[in-house]
Amino acid sequence: MRSQQRDELPQHLEKRGIHALIHYAVPPHLQEAYREPNMRRGNLLICEAIHDEVIGLPAGRDTGLFQVVKDDLAIRELFQ
Repeated sequence: MRSQQRDELPQHLEKRGIHALIHYAVPPHLQEAYREPNMRRGNLLICEAIHDEVIGLPAGRDTGLFQVVKDDLAIRELFQ
């Protein structure tokens, strides 16, 4: 999921028993293991914009409708 409130949303969801994650705190192209000599923030603007908004929600083949509705309501609550 993408949200301009990426840092607030996982905390809000955790309080409601929904485990959400920020998978990479630093964009891959800025991580030391992948960094190119001239690569810095601002080189890949679209990648960085998406990265700054993406969080992971619990989802899988066995995620039921109840969990999806619970997640949806909790997310909507933050934005009201």
